[in-house]
Amino acid sequence: MTKRDSEFERMRGGALSRLLLVPRAFVVAMAGAVLAVGVLIWLVFVSVPPVALSLEAMGDGRWKVGDVPIGERAWLIGIRPGMEVESLAPADARPDGNWTSLAVSDGVVHLTVQRFYPPPDAIWTTLSLVALVGSIFAIGVAPSVAWWLLLAPSLITLAVALDFVTAPVSLLVGLAPPAIGALSLMDPGRRLDSRFVSTGVGLIGLAGGCWLIAYILRFETWALPRQASSVIGIGLLTVGTVAVMRQALWRARTRFNRAGDHSPTAFLLLASTLDELVPGRGRSRLSAIERERALIATDLHGEVLPDLAAVIKSVEAGMDPADAAVRLRSVARELRELMTDRRLTVLEELGLVPALEWLAERIEERTNVTVELDVRGDSAARVPPDVELHVYRIVQQALDNALVHARPSKIRISIDIEPERLDLEVVDDGSGILPEAEWRALRAGRVGIADMRQRAAAIGAALRIGRREVGTVVALRWPS
Repeated sequence: MTKRDSEFERMRGGALSRLLLVPRAFVVAMAGAVLAVGVLIWLVFVSVPPVALSLEAMGDGRWKVGDVPIGERAWLIGIRPGMEVESLAPADARPDGNWTSLAVSDGVVHLTVQRFYPPPDAIWTTLSLVALVGSIFAIGVAPSVAWWLLLAPSLITLAVALDFVTAPVSLLVGLAPPAIGALSLMDPGRRLDSRFVSTGVGLIGLAGGCWLIAYILRFETWALPRQASSVIGIGLLTVGTVAVMRQALWRARTRFNRAGDHSPTAFLLLASTLDELVPGRGRSRLSAIERERALIATDLHGEVLPDLAAVIKSVEAGMDPADAAVRLRSVARELRELMTDRRLTVLEELGLVPALEWLAERIEERTNVTVELDVRGDSAARVPPDVELHVYRIVQQALDNALVHARPSKIRISIDIEPERLDLEVVDDGSGILPEAEWRALRAGRVGIADMRQRAAAIGAALRIGRREVGTVVALRWPS
């Protein structure tokens, strides 16, 4: 098995293990949502059942309504047994034949019923399918969002399709929202108090009781059980969501307290709470920290440690202390420059354009490459801080790539900036990037270009890297 094959097997095994960790309560709720979507698909694309009622002859040429199933469309619009048939459409239709429209009356109320009604609009089926697929993808990232998405198909079916289906299916669809809400509370991953679970079971019983009462007492409308199902289901999901967020907030505060920070800022507390709510966010943050540490280690190893080791050897060989002090001051200056580069004080205090000016000056001081900065728009404009940071890092990486791989004599940075937009180009006159350069870099373990693309995606910017007739161009537009 090749290395690529083994990596694929490892990824597939990880995906399978994550799939097997999906809570059983979520799988059961998914079955209810699939049932609701199935009802909608059947009504929209397959068949709309005819109005269910029977007509009986009265013996004198007149007809009356016989049996009317409780809870179905004819019952819900008010047709009751014993009502007399006034007219039929088409005119030559018979009550025991293929009539399309029927007018009935009890002497006071006059009603007309269509034998076949238009099915629900396909837009509702589309929205239900989108919510269903979204919940599947969201369960591993934001479980609370997944439960809310899972509620949508049953609520949509409850609202637009209940009149078309028979009473048993109506009962199942009507109980689906509170069932999904209760299952969200019973999800073992939430670790909620047992009283929450008992409340969920009790409210399902209440919703079922509403449907049973409507059926036994022959309500003219089933608005009460419908509304009860919707309110109970949404209420249970809200309780579960609030409880999960409170737990995440408590864990975030506990983490800060253990670190000795008893009064974190609101932004840090929010970021830490999101780390608790969204699996993988904390891991991604740690990965970013590790990458930054690796960059610092690389800079120390390449720029500072060789000079420091040379000074140590010179001192051991009997170097004059005054000369050693001069060499050590040079090493200290390199460390200060490295710290300034990593902390980006100029960027934080003055903005993107001054930071790029400072970066260009540093490169010209260290190399024999000319770096020009062409600024258009408002040079004092400040775009959002995260945009400034990612754009600066992209420019820094583009300059490093040009200096290391392209051997240019001149680099031009062009920026057109306003508070709400930014266009930027980094153009060099070097050897130019090869079409397969990005793939080769990834295979060699160098992630510079990939990091640039990730940074652009993080701020919603469009990034283009291409070869010119002479040299390479890196172009960025925010927003894309």
